[in-house]
Amino acid sequence: MPDSPLDPAYVAELYARQEALQRKAQTVVAELDLLPMLAEVGLAHQLGSSISGQMTWRDLDFIITCDPALDVTQLTTETSPSQAAGL
Repeated sequence: MPDSPLDPAYVAELYARQEALQRKAQTVVAELDLLPMLAEVGLAHQLGSSISGQMTWRDLDFIITCDPALDVTQLTTETSPSQAAGL
């Protein structure tokens, strides 16, 4: 870590980039209706940098607690965004 503080303009750029990534992540989650779709197979929660406000790249993280008897094929079929969009 450098001894001198970060350039204020660079820090402002980093914050602006994080805020833009956060807004885009919220838009994607809302437009694809991801949480209700994921909830079809279990208890779904969004977590990670898109929730904590520390995004540095486009990345969405979810955890889903599913019934142990759930077939993995069913999981991938029911949670496919292209399937949900009717593609």
